[in-house]
Amino acid sequence: PAFLAKYGAVVNGIAHETNVKLTGFNTEVYDTNNTFSNNSKFTPGVAGTYQLYGAVSHYDENTIEQYRVYLYKNGSLLANFEHAINVVVANDTGVLKGNTTQTVTWSVTDVADTDDYYEVYFYQSNTNDGVFSIYGESASLSTWFGAYKLIT
Repeated sequence: PAFLAKYGAVVNGIAHETNVKLTGFNTEVYDTNNTFSNNSKFTPGVAGTYQLYGAVSHYDENTIEQYRVYLYKNGSLLANFEHAINVVVANDTGVLKGNTTQTVTWSVTDVADTDDYYEVYFYQSNTNDGVFSIYGESASLSTWFGAYKLIT
């Protein structure tokens, strides 16, 4: 089994200090065994070792402090891909100025049973309690989630 799904459009409204499931993976690039559902969940269907990977591109008009991509397995945290901003700006606060696009890429290998399931979550924190937008484009990959089987 292998799949790749992407965000096909921009999704606005990821609130400050909120961990939310990313449900906008609404365009399947491929799905060899129909293992990726329309609720942005991957269930392998075949036991084995899988490479899971993806990217989340986001935009914020506020000053960014940190953002995280979480990969959940069966409703529990499997992996945390955190980016805490440590950039010197004019006032030396260690944050990244707003109006910025950032991308978190991630990859992890995991052993799965037939009925395990995987989901992607996103968390952000910024100085103005603002909301983030997750980027998606119909013509290219900007935010995506994929997996393929490595070993039986």
